[in-house]
Amino acid sequence: ASSGLSASQLTSSVVTSLQPAIASAVAQALRNTQSRTSTSVSALSPEEEERINAQQSANAQYNYEYKVGDDDKQTYISHKEARDGQNVEGSYNYIDATGSLVTVNYQAG
Repeated sequence: ASSGLSASQLTSSVVTSLQPAIASAVAQALRNTQSRTSTSVSALSPEEEERINAQQSANAQYNYEYKVGDDDKQTYISHKEARDGQNVEGSYNYIDATGSLVTVNYQAG
């Protein structure tokens, strides 16, 4: 099913949607970098890392798909992925050097 959006509109929509999260992550990384000396390393305990990952993953949702085709270079690639919370499903495929279609399906979560 087509959304009726052009590739440019879709790209703009995705970038606009992700921009606040990216800006926040960059700001946090910069704060962390500025607050540490070059010789100290701050590591999370496994429990802290698990808790933070669970918080960040709990409501994550997205769907995306793209296809690239270049007849001159004989390059054909596609990828699609969907995430709902901690569950991710997707697939990608490409035409290898022998002309065979290679497809990889994956799931995590």
